[in-house]
Amino acid sequence: MLLQSHEPVTKDGLEVSFLIDLLPALPKAWSSGSVSGLRARSGCEVDIEWKDGKVTNYHIRTKDPCEVIMRVNGETRKVESEIL
Repeated sequence: MLLQSHEPVTKDGLEVSFLIDLLPALPKAWSSGSVSGLRARSGCEVDIEWKDGKVTNYHIRTKDPCEVIMRVNGETRKVESEIL
């Protein structure tokens, strides 16, 4: 599996971010590669590049700017999306 997106996180009744996990179950046969235009929750569009099973580059685009919680290569971080 190349991407997994999780339910939005809410704070005080407002959606503030959602979690996207990149390469959570990458097949061994696909140790290196790239994909573009994957869709995640909230209409988010994701491009991913990877080598030796690790993400080397990614882009997250949404209709409106928002904060996204990303899990990449075992680390979790907050990033601001790009605009579609």
